Amino acid sequence: SLLSQGLDPEKCKVVPYGIDLPATIEMAEPTTSPNFRALFVGSGVQRKGLHHLLLAWKSATLPPGARLTLVCRNIDEPLANLARSIGGVDFIPGISAMGLSRLYASSHLFVMPSLVEGFGQVFLEALVQGCPVLGTPNTCLPDLGGEESGIFVTPAGEIDALVEKLESLSRFLPENPGIRKSARALATERTWPRFRHCLIATLNGSTSTP
Repeated sequence: SLLSQGLDPEKCKVVPYGIDLPATIEMAEPTTSPNFRALFVGSGVQRKGLHHLLLAWKSATLPPGARLTLVCRNIDEPLANLARSIGGVDFIPGISAMGLSRLYASSHLFVMPSLVEGFGQVFLEALVQGCPVLGTPNTCLPDLGGEESGIFVTPAGEIDALVEKLESLSRFLPENPGIRKSARALATERTWPRFRHCLIATLNGSTSTP
């Protein structure tokens, strides 16, 4: 937003948020299922790109047995109706923290193609459990890392691009479980103490990080 208003890029510094490391991080065993499992966790509203995800899932040519799980405490009725009309989609209205950790562990990919996010804390929550993520440039993802760390990006609102990404990741991720270690390693470095250190350093004009 600042850059679009003409701010000098040299004056714009990004300090990504942090995360509290969950007590269950060592308890979750990574998925061994050969069937592609994708997960969405968030409000079931248009801003989160859920309608784009559902339409892309419907159009994508995915491996047999592929499933998408939606965890939404609230979901707009039109989106709920759309989800019910698409095969391979499961809906969970609420879940415990332990249950969510198990879902991250049993999923090959967390996907939330948001139209706009202030940050998207749920991406870090997935990564710290070793679950690769797929989102858009309108989230924190471009500031966190790249594909080598399990972070994948697709243009916001472009269903065809999302279809292509889902299809490629549905083949790539089940065959490359090692990327989960990279995803977890990146997220475990993004602690709140590190955020505070980087924020203070940036305000003081330093470029050092802990």
